[in-house]
Amino acid sequence: MDTILSHKKALPYLFIFCFLFRAVIIISFPQVYGLDSVANLSYKETIPSSYWFSLTHWTVFIFYNIFESISAIRFAFALIGSASFFTMYHFLKFYFSHDKAVIGSLFFNINPLFIFLTIVPYQEGAFILFLFLFLFFFCKKRYLIASLFFLITSLIRYEVILILPIWLFFLVKNRNSKNNYKAYFCILLCVILYLFYFIYKQKYFHSNISSFIYIKNYFKEYAFERRIQELFKILYWTFLYGTPLLLFGILGFINLEFNSNILKSKVILKVLIIWISATVISYPFIVEIGLINQRYSFLLILLLSITLPFGLSLFNKIEVLRVSRNSIISLLFILSGVYYIHRETTEIKNHSSFEISQFLNKHNDSEKNILVFTDYKNEYKDYDSEVFLQVTGQSTLPRKSFFLAHNYNLDNPQKLNGFIGKNEIAYIVNTARTKDLEKLISDLFSNYQIQNNFLYAKNDVEIYEITYSSY
Repeated sequence: MDTILSHKKALPYLFIFCFLFRAVIIISFPQVYGLDSVANLSYKETIPSSYWFSLTHWTVFIFYNIFESISAIRFAFALIGSASFFTMYHFLKFYFSHDKAVIGSLFFNINPLFIFLTIVPYQEGAFILFLFLFLFFFCKKRYLIASLFFLITSLIRYEVILILPIWLFFLVKNRNSKNNYKAYFCILLCVILYLFYFIYKQKYFHSNISSFIYIKNYFKEYAFERRIQELFKILYWTFLYGTPLLLFGILGFINLEFNSNILKSKVILKVLIIWISATVISYPFIVEIGLINQRYSFLLILLLSITLPFGLSLFNKIEVLRVSRNSIISLLFILSGVYYIHRETTEIKNHSSFEISQFLNKHNDSEKNILVFTDYKNEYKDYDSEVFLQVTGQSTLPRKSFFLAHNYNLDNPQKLNGFIGKNEIAYIVNTARTKDLEKLISDLFSNYQIQNNFLYAKNDVEIYEITYSSY
């Protein structure tokens, strides 16, 4: 494998390998997971007026309206995630050797967590793609192009905004450069364009900036110790999904720090270290407690991937390790990635939701309306449950044909009967199976002129096809 990596002509083949690996996983595990990803899929037919950045959803919207396929959307995100191999490589190649750039970008691209994040509609694949385009053109002093890619990146995930003060600091520190005025202009342009976007989306935010990033409520509700616990969770997930990177990446950082032959790489490395550190530390304070998960460790794994080649180079003198290390790490990542995704997709809630959506796709040819019951307490108006999002997101039926019961306060048979008649409901999906809900549905069928055909029962889910004569 070391011989393959040393040839520049191998780059397209490595990209194809990254994409095919993702494609095989998508075909093998068709279930979609993750709240953000199923939420994007649930609104695949339209562009919702969301308070969050919508560039990812535009990708979902475009590919679904062209191909009308959930798999096509997933392949599109797999392609974007695989393409980030090229942008990361060209950025690293600007500072490091070809071999080190290939190893760093390849091992990040096939990291189990990054694979997991780039085969469903998550933001991380496109974020990495455009982040390294921004960094590459910035390092090439093509500041106008860099500012464009910065803006695109900031509309995918907000973390890149924290680069601006670091960028400004290094410009002030090197103020003798004749190109600095262009960089200042680009920073100003980025800020202005982003503020315009922010103002445009402001009417969709919860109320103001403080509530948008949750700071005001968090300092009231959560102790500082809880935030530190969340930070250690991120470090744990970094260790869990990047164990080989953790060992060689830390060694690589030490090697970089003391190797005078690669001093030119240290400035940009320091920028990345400061930015990633500031971003990771900020997560517990700007992300809702309880929503922080393994996704938030991907930046630390990115940093370890960049320093990884310099840790591996310490073992060049040991011939056996030099020949086999890349192959061993690649195989380890591939196997752990398959295991990780298999575990997620076979989780009962993900598997059941997928089976429900496929069953409805098959039996509801005429796109009749469906009422879905879930065991969910509605905390926010029009905030859908995860099960409902999973079912609607993975179904090719129009979202407008799905109704979530808890949004309509259907707490007695009379209300339920009136709602069914008014909205011409043809199917009832019961995913909760609570005693109260089963009694409600039983009373509905026994007290009103509604005939039901029991179609499906599996994993505590029931589906009824209903017909009625009058109301």
